[in-house]
Amino acid sequence: MKQRLLPAVLTGLLLAACNTTNSNWETVSVPPGNDTALTTFVAGKKQLARDLELKGKLVEARREWRYVSAADPKDEESRTRIADLTETIDARKDEYLKEGDAALARGQNRQAQAAFLKLLALDPGDETAVARLRTIDRTVALANQGKKDKEAMTEYRATVAREQDTSEEFEAQVNVPLKKGDYRKVIDISDQFLKRNPGSKSAAGYRKSAYVNLIDESRAKGRYREALTYLDTVSEVADDDEKPALQEKAKVVRLELAGQLYSAGLAVMNSNLPKAVEQLAEAVSLDPENWRYKQSLNQARKMQENLGRIRAAKPKN
Repeated sequence: MKQRLLPAVLTGLLLAACNTTNSNWETVSVPPGNDTALTTFVAGKKQLARDLELKGKLVEARREWRYVSAADPKDEESRTRIADLTETIDARKDEYLKEGDAALARGQNRQAQAAFLKLLALDPGDETAVARLRTIDRTVALANQGKKDKEAMTEYRATVAREQDTSEEFEAQVNVPLKKGDYRKVIDISDQFLKRNPGSKSAAGYRKSAYVNLIDESRAKGRYREALTYLDTVSEVADDDEKPALQEKAKVVRLELAGQLYSAGLAVMNSNLPKAVEQLAEAVSLDPENWRYKQSLNQARKMQENLGRIRAAKPKN
C-alpha cells in the first residue's frame, strides 16, 4: 500500500515545494516509484545541487535542494542549504540593486543595465529590476533622439551657411546663360550647385524653370517626343499643386505628336507603306478617339493586305 501511494504523494510534495514565481524551476516528469528509487533520486539531486554550487549557479542549486526537501522533508542538509543559498542570493540581489542605482545616479546607463540584468538572472520576477531597466530604456531612447535632433540641426545650419556663402556666386553664374536662352546650361549649373547644396530651393527653382522653357522650345520646333521627356522630368520634382497643369500639358503634347505622326504617315502612304502603318498606328495609340486616324490606319492596313495578296498571286519565273 505504501509503495502504491508514494508516487502521487511525492509528486504533490515536489510541486508544492517548488517556487512557482521563479521561472528557473522544473517539474519532475517521472517520480520515484519505491523506497530504493527515492533514495537514488534524492542522492542524484543532492549531487547535482552540490555541483551547481561549485560552479556558482546558486539559483539552479537552490532549485535542486528544494526537490530534495520535497522528496524527503526530514533531510537536514537540504533545509540548511536552501536557507543559506536564499540568504546568499538575497544578499547578491541587494548588492546588484545598490550597484545599479549608484550607476544610474552617475548617469552610467550601461553599467546600471548590466547590474539589473544580473539581478534578474537571480530572480527573473524582481519588479524593481524590471522597472529600473524600463527607465533606462526610456532614458536612452530620449537621449538618442536628442542626439539625432542635434546632429540634424547642425547639418541644417551648415547647409544654410554653405548656401549663403555661395548663393551670390550661383546667381551670377546662372543668370548669364538664362539671359541667352541657353536653358541646358542653366540646368547644368543648377545641378552642380545642388550637388554641393542639396537643399537649395533657389537652384531647384532655376532647374525646374529651365526644363519648362525647354518644353515650350521643343514644342515650337515640333520636337514633341523631346517635350514629353522634359515634361516627365519636371513632373518628378513638381509640387502637388503643379502636377494637374503639367498632366494637362502632357496630354496636349501627346495630341500634337499624334497629329505629327498622322501627317507623316499620310505623306509616305504611297512610297513606304510599312512606315505609314507604323506611324498611323502610333497616332491612334496617342489619340484613340480620333476617327480620322483610325480610318487612315485601316485604309493603310487594307492596302498592305492587298499588296500582300498581289505579291503572293504573282507567278514566279
